[in-house]
Amino acid sequence: MLRGIIFGIVFGIVTLGSADSATIYVPDDYPTIQDAIDASLDGDTIIVRPGTYVENINYMGKTITVMSEKGPHVTTIDGGIPSNPNRGSVVYIESGEGPDTVLEGFTITNGTGTNGVGGGILCNTSSPTIRNNIITGNRLHGHGGGVYSYLSTVTIEDTLVIGNTLTNGYNGAGIHSYASTLAVIDTIVAGNTSGIFSSGKGGGIYAHSSTVTLTNTNLFWNNAEAGGGFYCTYNPKAVVTNCIFFDNEDNAKAGGLYVGGYSDATVHNTIFWDNGPWYGGYWEIYLNSGTFTISYSDVDMGQNGVYVSGSSTMNWGSGMIEADPQLHDPDKGDLHLTSEPRTRYSENASD
Repeated sequence: MLRGIIFGIVFGIVTLGSADSATIYVPDDYPTIQDAIDASLDGDTIIVRPGTYVENINYMGKTITVMSEKGPHVTTIDGGIPSNPNRGSVVYIESGEGPDTVLEGFTITNGTGTNGVGGGILCNTSSPTIRNNIITGNRLHGHGGGVYSYLSTVTIEDTLVIGNTLTNGYNGAGIHSYASTLAVIDTIVAGNTSGIFSSGKGGGIYAHSSTVTLTNTNLFWNNAEAGGGFYCTYNPKAVVTNCIFFDNEDNAKAGGLYVGGYSDATVHNTIFWDNGPWYGGYWEIYLNSGTFTISYSDVDMGQNGVYVSGSSTMNWGSGMIEADPQLHDPDKGDLHLTSEPRTRYSENASD
């Protein structure tokens, strides 16, 4: 009888211990981030002290949070020396991870991708939350310089996706979404290049066969052969709200937004200003096919700044203006408004 009581107590303790989450510190408890991931269990949090960690990490299907202690400006994951040269993505989230799998607070750099995709972060059949990171300086001969998403549901928030580069002919230097659900929130996508003099598309963001929402996000100084800011094709739904597209460039079509492949795109409370072909001129937005609805937005040159092909439908809604948005210091990337056009934000604004 006593033996049975003891067994029950021990069994209870073991069960309780396995259910408790743990906090693991790097390098205190484990010298590398990957060592800590390998040792972690679902529900654990890995906190990484400031420093540069030269490694390529894989979440291994675990529901864990990997976060820096002091933020991305002092904590870097440098994937430039992969142990396997064919596995050069900095972060792998590719084993069915869900939204409670979190990557937070790192500079993610020097990725070269895996089988031609995903320089900084590779998401495959997963649903991670990517928060408060700087994804920069990743370069590859393929798609998705900063982030590549395939058959995934990815949330990117409070993040800088800046200065990622694709060699000529590839798509999505900043973010590439294929057959995925992508939400980009409170994020800056800037200075990414897919190559103006190439067939590369979507310097900032490229989305194919995806459901995309861009909210409170600024896209500027990105470039590609087509769709310097955002290239949208074969997407059942793309919704852009409270965003700014500024000084994105392409070779011939529209620097700001390209809508093709019978996509359904809706834009609201958004600024398109000074986007266009690299040699200057026209077309903030290029509609090749599909349905495009825009309202309560500011478009440089108004409807003259939009190219509409014969197979496209454009719904030019209420509250549209073509006034200089008076960005605070756009040459330095400060796109705050110094003086808001009267009809810019309120559907009930008076004339």
